[in-house]
Parts: sequence; structure tokens; C-alpha cells
Amino acid sequence: MSVLNSKPFRIFSIFFLLTLPLSAGLIPQGNAWGKETQPRNAGIYKRNSLDGQIERLELKIQALQYRLEETNETAPNDQGPFSSPTLMARHVNTGQEGSKEVKPAKRPISEWVSRDVEYPIDIYDPWEGLNRSLYKFNAKFDRYVFLPVVNGYEYITPDFLQDRVSSVFNNIEDIRNLLNSLLQLKFKRSGETTLRFLINSVYGIGGLWDHATAMGFPEQKEDFGQTLGHYGVGDGPYMVLPIFGPSNLRDTTGFVVDSVARSFYLYQPLDLDENPEWGAVYTLSNAIDTRHQVKFRYYETGSPFEYDLVRYLYTKKRMLDIEK
Repeated sequence: MSVLNSKPFRIFSIFFLLTLPLSAGLIPQGNAWGKETQPRNAGIYKRNSLDGQIERLELKIQALQYRLEETNETAPNDQGPFSSPTLMARHVNTGQEGSKEVKPAKRPISEWVSRDVEYPIDIYDPWEGLNRSLYKFNAKFDRYVFLPVVNGYEYITPDFLQDRVSSVFNNIEDIRNLLNSLLQLKFKRSGETTLRFLINSVYGIGGLWDHATAMGFPEQKEDFGQTLGHYGVGDGPYMVLPIFGPSNLRDTTGFVVDSVARSFYLYQPLDLDENPEWGAVYTLSNAIDTRHQVKFRYYETGSPFEYDLVRYLYTKKRMLDIEK
């Protein structure tokens, strides 16, 4: 008897022909009760396949369409297709005004802030937009230009030499302190500043060492901005100067006057005005040392309102400087 006519072969052929459409996907896999007839682990391969991803996306789209239709059925007719608050918030121009109800704040600002009360943080800043832009510029200039130069100076210069350089520049600034103390008629402070300058200039060898502080004559800073404030001149509008940082109209005027005075008691006697290259070296060295002594770093205060904080602290400090 031939193998093709055998009973086992015929049973196998009938079973193969019945299962061929199922394996090709022509017949849905499942019974009348909707239960899966495929193995459990078959879904793992389907999830990882491209067909499985497409099927999941189609199910998500159908679910979203169902939710949208359900929302439109329960919403008033005049709100249009964008009845969902989320969809309305994302839609730029709905064509309807006042269609979204705005709930009042649980704690309105009127309970905490009064227009009749002047708060310490309220600083007169009419040019705030420009000042904030300059503040950002100063932060970038400080980070990418100024601080790399200062860090290089600190890296190649021993701490001992850094202290000597700072001491020399501080000794020169005592001349400014003395002149403004005299203008404010603070004679005791003027005498102490004079003794301090003489001690450091003679025994400190041109200000290389600060012996006066140990002898009871600490540095007492004065500038023409403080002199104007001493005689009742107000702060004026708050300002942010390029590179120099926070200031106000009064202190900016004082800064210009002090700069002009410095040319008379320093640049001209040392012929720095006749030798611009040496004048530039002194000015640049003084700027590097000044930034070296200031430990402030932009955007490292940890406050999201750093501009307002710096504005308040600067104004408060200048107020205390004038009152002392």
C-alpha cells in the first residue's frame, strides 16, 4: 500500500489544510466567547513587533476619539468642538470669548499686599527692563570673560603676592576715603584715615603690608556717592551699570566724580596720563584685583529672585554706609 493512501497520511493532510488559513491570519484567532486561543507568550512577540506598536496606537486613537465624542455630548452646544478645558487651553483662537470660566484665587493678593504700604523690597526701578537685560549681560561677561582672567591670575600668582597687590590698591584708595571724609566734615575719621595711610605707606613700604589695621586704624571706606547722601541727596532711580554692576543715579554720579579726582591725585603725579599703556596696565590690574576681592558670583545665591535680592541688598548697604 502506498504511503499517500495510508490512513495516517490522510489525517495529517486534512489537519494541515484546516490550520493553514488560521496560520496565515485569514481567520481570526479566538472562539465564540472572545477568548484567545493562541499561547500566552505569543503576545510578547506581538508587543515587540511593528504590528503590535501600530495596533496599540490605533487603540489609543480610538480611546481619545471616544472621550472627545463623550465630552461633546455632555457639553453645551455653543462651546463648539473644543469643549474640553484642556483642549480649549491648548487651542490658540477658539473664536469664543468668555467660554472658559476663570475661578478666583483662593488667597487674593489684596489680603497680603496693600497699596498704601511701602515695603522694604520696593525699590524705585523705573528702568527695570533695561536693568534686567544689563544684569544678564554682566552675568555672562563675568562668567565668560572676567572670571576666567581672575581665575588665571589667582592660579599663577601665589597667595602671598595676591595679598600684597590687594594691600597696595587698598592703600591708594585711602586717598579717596580721606577726601570724602573731609568733604563730609568727619574730622575724627579723616584723622584716622590720614594716620592709616601714613603708617601703611611708610612702615608698610608703599602699602605692601597693612600694619595700620593691627594698630587700631581699620579701613573706613568713603566715596562721593556717600558724600552726596550725607548731605541729603536721594538715591534716585536704581541702575545696573555695564560690567560695574548695581548702582543708582546718585552713586553713578559719585563714581564719575571719584574717577575724575583720581586722575588728579594719581594719574597726573605718576604721569600715567602721559603714558597710556602704563595707565591701562594700572586700570586693568586694579579691576582684576577688585574682582578678586569680591566673592559674589552671579546666579549662585540660590534664589529665583536674585535680581530683586541684589537690588534690595545693594540699596540697604548703601543706606547703612551713609548713616555710619
